[in-house]
Amino acid sequence: MQQEQKKQGEIYRRLEQRQLCEPGEPAEDIEEPIFVLPCNTIDDLQHLDSQLKTDHTRRKMVRNLSLLGGVILKSVVYRMMHEIVTHQLSMTMNLSGVKGKQPLNIYTEIMRAIHKAVRKNGNFHNTTEKEVDTSLGRWLSGAKDIGAGPQ
Repeated sequence: MQQEQKKQGEIYRRLEQRQLCEPGEPAEDIEEPIFVLPCNTIDDLQHLDSQLKTDHTRRKMVRNLSLLGGVILKSVVYRMMHEIVTHQLSMTMNLSGVKGKQPLNIYTEIMRAIHKAVRKNGNFHNTTEKEVDTSLGRWLSGAKDIGAGPQ
């Protein structure tokens, strides 16, 4: 009986791994993605953006961000950004890169993950990218004043 349960557990583990694979990719080659969050530098953001190009990694990031919660859109976005970038880095950025700051919107995979994570959060299924971007812009513009903490 114990051997049978062990065998079933192994079968379930293998099936779970296969569901996380790209088609044709062997299950043994799956590595758990490692996010180094929050990002401290622009290089960290670039690295994260590159990591999010794989479906498995992006899904994991979206799931993690969506679990941060929040009651209103502003708090959802603020919590996510606090998780993604440090206060120091946030003060050097804005959404579009005006006034000599680093743009967030060039990190398309990070932006995509944020948009999906917001929509995955209960009351925000129909939230537009524009609404999310507005909250992102406000968070970045007020980062020096609010200490980049969740609200």
